[in-house]
Amino acid sequence: PSFPTESESWAWAILAGLVASLSQYYMTLAYQRSPAAPLAALSNLAPVLSLSLDAAFFARVPTGMQSFGAALILTGSLLLPA
Repeated sequence: PSFPTESESWAWAILAGLVASLSQYYMTLAYQRSPAAPLAALSNLAPVLSLSLDAAFFARVPTGMQSFGAALILTGSLLLPA
């Protein structure tokens, strides 16, 4: 495997690791302090958010299957009991 040699690449990698760690920490706090059903609905939205960010930042148009999957996830999240 080859590793990045530029300091900017390492800076982005370290920043990504810090953001991911903080995200996990705050998600754990949320699970401790919130009712399970609404929080589960929100965490199920991660693929939909990823698909949306991919479209926004990289101008990638979701496929029909991806859009269908996102619709299923959104529908299922709305049907969860509060």
